[in-house]
Amino acid sequence: MTVGAVCEKGHIREIEAEYDDIEHNPYCRKCGEKIHSLCPNCNSAPIKVDGYTKDDGSHYWRVQEYCHYCGEAYPWGPSRFTEVTREIAEKIPNSQGPTPSGRVYSNPQRDYLQQTKYGSEILDHVEEGDKCYRNRLWHSALTSYIHAFEWTAIAYLEQTTEVDIIEEEQNGNYYNFAGGHNSILAELTEHANLDQKTVSKIESMNRAERRWMAHHKSGQTLQDDVDQIRTRLAEFVETLFPTDEVRDLVEDTENAG
Repeated sequence: MTVGAVCEKGHIREIEAEYDDIEHNPYCRKCGEKIHSLCPNCNSAPIKVDGYTKDDGSHYWRVQEYCHYCGEAYPWGPSRFTEVTREIAEKIPNSQGPTPSGRVYSNPQRDYLQQTKYGSEILDHVEEGDKCYRNRLWHSALTSYIHAFEWTAIAYLEQTTEVDIIEEEQNGNYYNFAGGHNSILAELTEHANLDQKTVSKIESMNRAERRWMAHHKSGQTLQDDVDQIRTRLAEFVETLFPTDEVRDLVEDTENAG
C-alpha cells in the first residue's frame, strides 16, 4: 500500500511506502492549507495514493477521494458541483444499452424539485447516472447516484429547516453524508420534522453502507450494485418528498399563479 500526505486542496505533498515514514508537515507549501496523512473524518486510516502509467510511459500519482476505512469523502474529494461524471455524461452519446428499471422520481416530484433551490442538482445527477448506466459506465453511474442521495437530503433541509448545507460549506464547514464531525444525515434527524419511521429509514443508511460504497469506488462495480443503489435512491426521494404531498404543493403553486 502506498500512502501520502495531502493538503485539503488535494496537493500531494509526500508519498511513502509506509505511514511511519511520512514527515507530517502541518501546512502545504503550495497553498497554505492543512495537510493530512490520516483520514480527517475517522482519524484512523492512512490516506492511500495510487500510481498510474500513461500511454507515453510516464508515471503519475493520484490520491483517493474516499477513505477506505470509514467511507467518507476527503476534503479534496469529488465536488458536488463539478463532478467528473458530469463531464463524462456530457461527452458520451445516447446509447441503446441496458435501461435502468423504474423511475427515481415521479412527475410531481420532478416538478416540485425544479422549484426548489437545490432540487435541480438531484434531477441532473440522476439524469447523468442514467446516461452512464445505459453506456455501462458502472463506476460513473454509481458516483452520480450517490451524489443524488446527498443532494436529496440537502434540498430537503433547505426547504423544511433553516439549515443550508451549501452555505455552511461555503463558510468553511464541510459536511459528510453520514458520520464525521458534520453529518448531513445527523442534521436530518436532528432538525427535520420527521416521524420515527422516516428517521429509522434514514438511520439505516449507516457507516457500513458508506464503506460499501467506498469499496466499489476503487474496486469492481457491477450492474447489480448500481441497481441496488438506484432503488434505494428512489425510496429515499419518496421518503423525503412523498408524491402525494408534493403534487398538492405543485397544484397550489400553479393555482396561485
